Amino acid sequence: MLPITLLENEKWVSQDLPPQAIEDFKKWLKNLGWRDKQLIDYLKKNNWLDISQDPGGGLLRISSKGYVGSADFSEVQIRVIPKIYKKDDMAALARLTTVIDYADGVPLKNIIENHDIYVNYAEEPTLMEHYVKKLTSEIDELLRRGLLKSYVMHTEDTKSLRGKILLRKQMQNDAMRKVQFSCEYDELEYDNIENRMILQTLVACQRSLKNNEIGKELKRKIRKMIQQLSGVVSLVEITKADRKRVMTSYTRHNEHYKTAHEMCEYILEHLGISDFYHGAQSHVQSFFVDMSKVFEKFVEKMFINSHSKHLLDQCPKCKNTDKVKVQSQRREKSWENYTDSDKTMRPDLVLICDRCGTIREEIDMKYKDKVSVNDLYQVGFYMHEYGGKYDDSLKRAFVILPDFVKKSGPYIAKRSEKKVYEKRININFFMDKYLDDERVELTKMVDGLSQE
Repeated sequence: MLPITLLENEKWVSQDLPPQAIEDFKKWLKNLGWRDKQLIDYLKKNNWLDISQDPGGGLLRISSKGYVGSADFSEVQIRVIPKIYKKDDMAALARLTTVIDYADGVPLKNIIENHDIYVNYAEEPTLMEHYVKKLTSEIDELLRRGLLKSYVMHTEDTKSLRGKILLRKQMQNDAMRKVQFSCEYDELEYDNIENRMILQTLVACQRSLKNNEIGKELKRKIRKMIQQLSGVVSLVEITKADRKRVMTSYTRHNEHYKTAHEMCEYILEHLGISDFYHGAQSHVQSFFVDMSKVFEKFVEKMFINSHSKHLLDQCPKCKNTDKVKVQSQRREKSWENYTDSDKTMRPDLVLICDRCGTIREEIDMKYKDKVSVNDLYQVGFYMHEYGGKYDDSLKRAFVILPDFVKKSGPYIAKRSEKKVYEKRININFFMDKYLDDERVELTKMVDGLSQE
């Protein structure tokens, strides 16, 4: 299989390959099978990868976007890795799994365990394999706790009376002299939509995993889980609409399924399979994640874990010097008399005085090379609105970016003289220290966040 590696948001051309590899690539593209064609269309539709060829059999081109992951064709494997790693780093995706786990709040011992397992494999794990491994761990926990039982409505003819009689159907039975009761009753059982979502995803994963060392091990584990579930849960495909309905209406009885269901939905969305119970394998062999969302969750987790333990300067409203608390994705209405519900202020993070609730700092995360003018206008609007609410106390804000290039700024508003500081985080440095169980102060990681 011909391996091709790109960085995110990179444009690749076939002339970068050796002559023989170029010929092999052209031959593959000329004789594409229907599964490969389907995958090319699927990648383009989702804006993950764009594969094309110049007119007249010219150069072959691949354009990556802001997503990282891999796509496996019949004769070509394309890897897209984050800019925080070097292009020749063959363990980039394996190292990325530690970043994803930290962002998702996985305990340190589990992150180290997963990392050690991946290091021992001869082949680099794909992101799909990692997410499937996380799902199986979550399902293991559900099975240990005990599957959810819920009341399921049944309507059938029985020899003894159960529940309530359905009069219209009972009259039909009497007319046909059927010595049966037409009943409707509830029964407490495992065959509910919550468990069907789990079983559906496991079946999809089993069909989609590769037959490599990692895939075979996961398939064995999944096969055992399917056997445990299939005896009490029906193999029924749950539509996306039904899955969304369940995921927006949790109660105290099924709330412990939330994390597992989120993983199920994430995996099913990326697999792109419409029929889970027909055919020997999936139609799509690709898995990509939005690196900007991973970065936002990563930085948010850093702040929640670290920054709330540090002091800022004195609160300008209540003169409090106690610890601050971190709030993420804080929503507030930005315009009156505007009917669009999405038009709200949503800064990525705000640091709030724990005593009076005054917003001390406003922080936005941008997974890009540099801060744009639009970014500054956005942050400036947040500062103006939040600051005005608290006697114009918000004089500065921060934009946090990955450590691609040297930082610039600060950016100072011409009239109000409010400042926006650009800060860079070295994710690799932080994860190396974290995996070694070494504490790294957040204020040092972002180059003196609260000392400006």
